[in-house]
Amino acid sequence: MNPARLFAYLAMRCIQLFDPPILRTKGLVYDSEAARRLRPGDILLWRGSKSDPLAAAIMLFTDSPYSHAELYMGGGWSIGSEVNGVGYNPAMGTGRNLSPPTEAWVDALRYKGELDRSQLQALLGAAESQLDKPYGIVDGVLGFPWPGKRSRTMRSTYASYGCSELVSYCFERADARLSPEEPPYIAPADLAHSPNLEYLCSVYGARVLDKREHFNRLDPEIQGEPWHEFAEFVVRQLVEPSSERDEFYERLDRVKAWRKAQRSRRA
Repeated sequence: MNPARLFAYLAMRCIQLFDPPILRTKGLVYDSEAARRLRPGDILLWRGSKSDPLAAAIMLFTDSPYSHAELYMGGGWSIGSEVNGVGYNPAMGTGRNLSPPTEAWVDALRYKGELDRSQLQALLGAAESQLDKPYGIVDGVLGFPWPGKRSRTMRSTYASYGCSELVSYCFERADARLSPEEPPYIAPADLAHSPNLEYLCSVYGARVLDKREHFNRLDPEIQGEPWHEFAEFVVRQLVEPSSERDEFYERLDRVKAWRKAQRSRRA
């Protein structure tokens, strides 16, 4: 482990001393419309708020509405990697609150073609095996604007995870890769572009809504048009000249188009 990773690892462990992650659900089960609609193994993408500096930075540099990703485990709970480490969270919101906040906006995705029982067990088991691991701050800061080069995209170690790295790792352990492309998923925006996932629904608080037309787009009802325009400007000026993110997504789009054509021929 290099000095930067060691320093970040120790810093995240110190945060956990004052704000430990939830490592078990304590028997609490949420019964809501959203909890009944979701199934274990679904991926949850949070639409961030520009009032949260970390969320705003992730949205800004990925030109995306998403700032956080978690894996739904059932019973109204999900597992994700936040600043205080990998832990359980109420699936309808983020943070340490034991009642789902009403202001959280989440888009839910589901793996295409379904997961068999052994794959689902491997997926959920992989998530639980990473509980209490610290947040991968170094991988996130140095990696997520540039997904194209493996030498510049530091794959997660088994000592720390960013939120999207954790979700991607769990699916790899279940032999259900989220992309045929080599770069690991290190930003929530990458998950939203996966050709192996499909949009399921949107959740606001615990209510299920159909916001398909806003999926993977900055929603003016949530972020506001001024934020969208500012994000586009900064990405064009600072990120696009050296980023291969657009080319990465173009390759994924070609894979989607090829698969759609194959299904049409079989039909």
